Amino acid sequence: MRLFALVSLAASVLVLGGAARAAAQEDAKPAPAQQSSQQVAQQPSQPLSQPAAQQPAAAEPDKSKIVYVSDFELDAVDANGELAKSVPAIPPSSAPQIDPRREQGPVEQAGRLVDFMSTVLVKELERAGYTAHRLRPGETRPTDGVRISGIFGEPDEQNRLRRAVMGTITPPDGKMALFVGIGNLARPDQALYAAGNPTVGESKAGTVITVSAYAPVAKFEIEKNTTEKAVKDTAANIVADLGALLSANYVALTQ
Repeated sequence: MRLFALVSLAASVLVLGGAARAAAQEDAKPAPAQQSSQQVAQQPSQPLSQPAAQQPAAAEPDKSKIVYVSDFELDAVDANGELAKSVPAIPPSSAPQIDPRREQGPVEQAGRLVDFMSTVLVKELERAGYTAHRLRPGETRPTDGVRISGIFGEPDEQNRLRRAVMGTITPPDGKMALFVGIGNLARPDQALYAAGNPTVGESKAGTVITVSAYAPVAKFEIEKNTTEKAVKDTAANIVADLGALLSANYVALTQ
């Protein structure tokens, strides 16, 4: 109603102006502005008369390929104060019972996190409709399918990215960056990261790494002293990213 009143008022002003000009000119015709204002008042705008165009639905990802999950890489400081690289997964069934009077050691903590992350990720993939298998260290690399791999990293005091190490707290808040790569097993293996030369005297510091810029890599943030919910949420986000990649570029990941 307010818009119609403003248009009508503008039309009236233009009509009066046209009448004044008609008194001065004997053969004057109706002012074009008057006709234009009447047309505006009578014809609704295009967006109101037609519904907005619907966006095309996103393509459903093809889930015919097997998705293999490799244990993510995480380091820890062992009982002797030495750096243990790529701590093997420690399943709950084979892990020794923890004495409630002592805290969980860094190696055990890292191994439990590695195992839980792989277990949850496989379950999330299956829940989403994929056929998923865990690819354990030492197993033969398949030649067909999609592979998910990852590494935990953390910045050092010079803001260089290093392999994350359980048993040290860098940065002070104890957060880690998880880099997850998705690769096509039918093609030559594309490294998720490149490792720099180890620095002498830094036995407890993780190796400096550079994450690949030539492969699909997603970054997530996770606490060193994380929770089951945080791991499950991260796994769900990884599966969502896989679906988005398969929808957008299925050929590159499967052929």
